[in-house]
Amino acid sequence: MAGWFKTPLVIEHLRLRPARLGDEEWIIMLFTDQEVRKYVGGAISEARAKEVVQISETWWGHFAILDREHGRAIGSVSFENKHVF
Repeated sequence: MAGWFKTPLVIEHLRLRPARLGDEEWIIMLFTDQEVRKYVGGAISEARAKEVVQISETWWGHFAILDREHGRAIGSVSFENKHVF
């Protein structure tokens, strides 16, 4: 993972950390859930989710959102470098 974000960001109820090996299963569950993805284009197939979710040292900009108290995964967020000009 990129060296710029090694320490998790912790706020009152949440912890944000880079996605890491072992997160694939629950991230794929989010990507394939119609309710979760209702406002972002809908669910994608499990096969497509497995293609998209390839966590590695170079998977820049993808983060796990965890419940701070219990450490449960409750979401994910991704940042992409897109040129819109």
